[in-house]
Amino acid sequence: YASYTEGFKSGVINVGSQNEVIDPEYVTAWEAGVKSRFMDERLYLAAAVFTYDYKDLQVGFVNDQSIVETVNAAKAKNTGIEIEGSAQLTDAFSVDFFATHLQAEFDEFLQGDYRAGGVIRDLKGNNLPNAPENSFRLGVNYDVALGDSGSLRLRTDVNWQDEVFFTEFNNQDAVQESYAMWNASIAWTSADEHWNATAWGRNLADEDVIANNIVTAPLYGQVRVGSMMPPRTYGLTVGYDF
Repeated sequence: YASYTEGFKSGVINVGSQNEVIDPEYVTAWEAGVKSRFMDERLYLAAAVFTYDYKDLQVGFVNDQSIVETVNAAKAKNTGIEIEGSAQLTDAFSVDFFATHLQAEFDEFLQGDYRAGGVIRDLKGNNLPNAPENSFRLGVNYDVALGDSGSLRLRTDVNWQDEVFFTEFNNQDAVQESYAMWNASIAWTSADEHWNATAWGRNLADEDVIANNIVTAPLYGQVRVGSMMPPRTYGLTVGYDF
């Protein structure tokens, strides 16, 4: 398959705000890919290549008063490839995976650095915030038939993500290094497929992962402000399908 799409995000006029008028954001997107099944549909594979060209990209930033504003970057581009698939290796054992490689950079963007008194920086070539270059997931499933008692599915998966920057300046005091997140679950389904219960655990290695992070302006001491992703978490979910 192949597709071509044009779209936009509306501009904004904040009445009474010091924020300048924000122009609409425009994007031109190309994508091509393939989806296939093999070996009597026991193997599924899909791949896609894509590119997104942005004009007047709307970017949120922190000014020298530590107030979040939105401005238009001149140009930016996201280009990448995605691969996903699954394989039913035996009647009970299956795996699934997903991988992405992404190049997300500013093509044109001159921006005042609030940490340096508003000095204008040329950010061409900088990574877009929250855009990891590489990421992947690998999941393993094992199904157990329990006859009249229903069935069990045991699952574990690992999600890995490359480093991400949280500001357009790609400063090293606002970054999350690459990390892996390990999850697992045991799911029971009744024989009539009405009842289900899942015991699950997320972030089982209890990794400390920053969800978002900014560095305040010198006016506020350039301290780091942000939030963390949840630590190791356990739970039980029970449901009924009518």
